[in-house]
Amino acid sequence: MIFKCVISILLIENVRSFWLETVKPTYKRRDAITGQMVTCEQCPPGTFVKEHCTSIQPTMCERCPDLHYTQYWNYLQKCRYCNVFCVDYQYEKHQCNSTHNRVCECQPGYYLEFEFCLKQSSCPYGAGVIKMGTPYSDTNCEPCSHGYFSPSVSSSEPCFIHTNCTKEGLEVNVPGNQYHDTLCTSCKKYDASGILDDSALSPCNEAIIQFVAYQKIPLKKLTRFLSLLQIEEAKKLSKELRTHNKHMMHEKLRSSSTEMERRYQEKPSNGKNLANNEKSKVEECCKKCPRAFYA
Repeated sequence: MIFKCVISILLIENVRSFWLETVKPTYKRRDAITGQMVTCEQCPPGTFVKEHCTSIQPTMCERCPDLHYTQYWNYLQKCRYCNVFCVDYQYEKHQCNSTHNRVCECQPGYYLEFEFCLKQSSCPYGAGVIKMGTPYSDTNCEPCSHGYFSPSVSSSEPCFIHTNCTKEGLEVNVPGNQYHDTLCTSCKKYDASGILDDSALSPCNEAIIQFVAYQKIPLKKLTRFLSLLQIEEAKKLSKELRTHNKHMMHEKLRSSSTEMERRYQEKPSNGKNLANNEKSKVEECCKKCPRAFYA
């Protein structure tokens, strides 16, 4: 039954196409010589009526001149002018030709609103794209729901699901929220006693940095915390944090702290590693944080 319906539709379309190709549209007008009504054939797209038909001759058509067009079968006595012009933040998608007017479209990253191309919105921290913007519609954003996060300002990225630490055989170090992912760690307990190789404590050191970086510490107290470290990089970072969005503050502090730890582990001083000295500074400072890290 379905097969018969498909065949019937195809036959109807073929007949329709054949009819459109063989049966030309017409129009009626009064013959200026005889005064009688005559039926004239219209001119095809890309042409116009140079001379109307009479009782003894058919319609005479002529091709449209440059920068003019007719899009449909017609009996116009002149072609239409290509009157569409591209404005700011638009590009010419289709050039003017004998059958179509010029077509303009907003550049990538812009959309049309009341004949003007406006910059598409970017979803803020904690919100993701649920529908991408098009040349004719703005980006559609939505706050990340529970279990999802968006760590950046973007006009293309959706919210991402939080990492499942248990599934990866790890412990949850910092719970995720709508702004950042869940941070996992393989560190079970921080215990430096009897350990000579500081690299063995690397997962725990990273866990401490993550824990410090993602605390809900007011900016003023965070700046004070950084200054207590008495590290040049930390002083520079505290100034940078004043000009950044608060949602990106945690990630910047985390990456900078990790980089500082790496540098001090690699920098020798009288044959000794400075990591332990700097670590003791961090531990001492952490005791002054709103939330203690050590029992």
